[in-house]
Amino acid sequence: MTKASQVQKVEDLKAPSLLERIEHKQAIERRIAEVREHIGEASALADAKRLETEGAWREFERYQKVAGPKEDLDDLQREKLARLRQAAEKADQEAQAAREDFQALTAELNELERNALPNCNAGAAIEEALAYQARVAEIQGQIEGLEKLIEEQRQIVENSQAEVPALDGLYQKREDLLADLAIGQASKADMETLEAEISEAEKNRDKAIQRAKRGEVKANQARQTIAGLERKIEPLRQELAEIEDKGPEVLRQLVRGEAEVLGKEYAELATALKNHFVRLVGLSMLLKSLGGKEFLTTVELALPGFALDTCKAVELPAHPGWLYQLHSWSDRETFHKAMHSERERLREHGVEF
Repeated sequence: MTKASQVQKVEDLKAPSLLERIEHKQAIERRIAEVREHIGEASALADAKRLETEGAWREFERYQKVAGPKEDLDDLQREKLARLRQAAEKADQEAQAAREDFQALTAELNELERNALPNCNAGAAIEEALAYQARVAEIQGQIEGLEKLIEEQRQIVENSQAEVPALDGLYQKREDLLADLAIGQASKADMETLEAEISEAEKNRDKAIQRAKRGEVKANQARQTIAGLERKIEPLRQELAEIEDKGPEVLRQLVRGEAEVLGKEYAELATALKNHFVRLVGLSMLLKSLGGKEFLTTVELALPGFALDTCKAVELPAHPGWLYQLHSWSDRETFHKAMHSERERLREHGVEF
């Protein structure tokens, strides 16, 4: 076996992650909803096909009875009788197919609800929940970082928009002054002053145009950067939405996992408690057999279980929901064996009876 194939086998053996397990559970829940919806339709169709079949066979039997013996039928009657039989047989087949569809959906629903879905509630460890929270925080940090970069690029776009001054007012003023000059109401000095003002304004306008062109280049680059950043942020937002949707189930699985751990300890303690109880009953009975006074207050013990996998391992098959049940009337032999066991244990230590 090559090293690469060994690595591949190790990868294949990896247990599914918490999010993968939750996704699997959600897929099962979606399928359960679909099947429940289809079961109603399948049931209605099966009933309709059953009624259709019954009607087709009634029609066949009615015509067969009216037409009389088969040997007395003419060709048209035989042909009609054959058509009615074919229709009834076809209705039979369709009704059977509808029943099978309904039964298949019912069986699938039972399998999903009784086995597949409960198997998705194994729980989660604290480390898995913390890893989930860390992943959420990591994606949120990535999104916030990209959003900050996008905002910086938007500021570049906004700051790059240079305003170009309009000179229409000065040009109109020149026209009016030229007219005044022509009719002798203005001097050459007035004209020279205005021309100097217009020249300075045109220089400032040209500089503003150049700034606007340079700013537009920066703005275009910033807009393209924003578009690229938006494409990078979109899958992160989608991933964040998907895993945040699993947040409530993560907490439920965590609590379930904690319960399973505690349930295992509880089952072990329950077993130890049951064993100590049986031994104490045995010692009390041994004391009575020696002429002493029993110290029993009760010969009843009932320890409830929980709907947890770790508890079901020791659950009483005959009493679901209970780990142990001991009664004086039904477990007398158990208690007598305990008494003899305690006597033998003491003998092994050298005690003579």
